[in-house]
This record gives sequence, structure tokens and C-alpha cells, in this order.
Amino acid sequence: MGLTAEQIGEKLQCRCHAVLVKLYREGRLQRQKLGRSYVYLAADAQTASAQRQAIPKAHPARLPAEMAVLVLAEFIRTPEAKIHQLAQTISRRTGVLIKSEQVQMLFEQHGFKKKA
Repeated sequence: MGLTAEQIGEKLQCRCHAVLVKLYREGRLQRQKLGRSYVYLAADAQTASAQRQAIPKAHPARLPAEMAVLVLAEFIRTPEAKIHQLAQTISRRTGVLIKSEQVQMLFEQHGFKKKA
């Protein structure tokens, strides 16, 4: 599925951005832009192709800060709402599609407990 520099750093417990950029420039890794970061992939074209196909499932798009605030505000107003209900309400109010997976990821990132 590929990993971001942040994910690799968490697993290795060290900063590794510079090394990943060097490996990419040397052609020893591939990468693909994902939001504001890159997902690093295998150098092998066939493996990288399979990893690219897995990116949307493994790395759902993060919400912009403004949308995250709207989701959290709605959660404060209606704490009993389920994840999919929060996504639907915000989408309806703003006209911007928010997926349940994005809301779930936001809650997980910040340690909020919420049932899907």
C-alpha cells in the first residue's frame, strides 16, 4: 500500500524524510503525491502499480482544517450522532462531500471514541 514519511518515521521511531527523498532521487523508491505529503512506493514497477491501486483504501483523504472544525463542532452539537450521520450533515450544510472514512480517521487521529 505504500507509506508516508510520517508513517515510516512512526514505525522506525526516527525522522526519515531526508533518506526517503534521497532514495527517491536515486530511483530506489517511487512516490506519489497524496494531499500535502507523499506515499513512498517500491521501485519495482509491478509492485508499485499494485501499491498505487491500494492507496485510496489505505490512505483515505484527510479533511482540510476548516472541514475538521465543522465536523468537530457538529459532534459537539450532536454527540449521539453516528459517524455517517456527521458526514451527511456536514455534506448537506456545506455542499462538500465528506466521506464517513474521513470522519472516522479524524476521530482516530485525535483519540475520540465514536461508533461507525
